[in-house]
Amino acid sequence: MKKKLAFIFIICSLFMINCSASDGIKRSEIDLTSWKLEKLNGKKFVDTTYNVPQINFLIDFRVSGNDGCNDYMGKYILEESKLSFYKMAATKMHCKGVNDNEYNMALNSVTNLKVEDDVLILFANDTEVLEFLKTEFIESKK
Repeated sequence: MKKKLAFIFIICSLFMINCSASDGIKRSEIDLTSWKLEKLNGKKFVDTTYNVPQINFLIDFRVSGNDGCNDYMGKYILEESKLSFYKMAATKMHCKGVNDNEYNMALNSVTNLKVEDDVLILFANDTEVLEFLKTEFIESKK
């Protein structure tokens, strides 16, 4: 009887570990992917005369992209569904009519993420701040 209970306990434990492990995002799900901005702070992004903001997740926890005007690059930390960026740097061009500041503030506020099919959603705590659609991966020249 004790052997049966121990066996059932082990099977149940493995099942629960398996379920909890799938709650997080695996790095392999975002490594070498590119995403174009669809929504910014809950509003559909309207295409500009410059670039559509984009984010690229590279190997070695590197990130790059464009905020609609300037290129940026840096590093990221991913733990389960928690995401943060650090050591960020960017070019400093001025593009008339581009609100790159709103995008950068949203990016800097990111605390977690969710990936659903070809959609990447970045949150500041529980508030959706950026939504991207997956696009063809193109490695940055930098």
